[in-house]
Amino acid sequence: MKLWTTILTFIILGLLLTDCARKPIYTCGTGALMNRPPIDSKIISLKTVGIGDTITAFVSGATFGKDSSDKKATIDTLMFTAIGFISKDRKDTVGVISDMQGKFEKHLSAGTYDIFVSHVGYNRLEIKNVRFGTGELKELKVLLGQQGQGSNKTIVDAANYNCSSFYDKELKKQVYTFVDKMPEYGEGVSFPKNSTV
Repeated sequence: MKLWTTILTFIILGLLLTDCARKPIYTCGTGALMNRPPIDSKIISLKTVGIGDTITAFVSGATFGKDSSDKKATIDTLMFTAIGFISKDRKDTVGVISDMQGKFEKHLSAGTYDIFVSHVGYNRLEIKNVRFGTGELKELKVLLGQQGQGSNKTIVDAANYNCSSFYDKELKKQVYTFVDKMPEYGEGVSFPKNSTV
């Protein structure tokens, strides 16, 4: 009798686990990410919002997460997201963690960086070749998609992502938010000889 009870218990347990594994959203046990559809991570905003009078660049922004745990996609702010900046010029890495509202900010030396944004349970986002100019104020907002079966990271090359200009529909022309060379007088940055301040 005891043997049949043990066998029956294992059969019922096996049926329950098999039924759980067949669900489109797997929520049983430690494998909660299995059988979930992966959602790609993406950049919401990567743009220059101003120029400061500092020798460092400044980046600020927010991190959001998108998942489908309730069979509907939901978007929430992601607190404690890791954002890393890998300098291609100096070969070092600095980082920051987002706060309770998913916001972050960081001062950086001017140069080119690879940026990674990572959070537990979400696909990692890697942004390659992001250029920070001296005094540049940049905004970076990202949306991390849930992990699932398959790839666990999304890679975007900023060289192919136009973050220095956008097309204005009202003006019907390209508007530049940042230029490689700032405008100056014909004789350089000093005022012309006959000008008064």
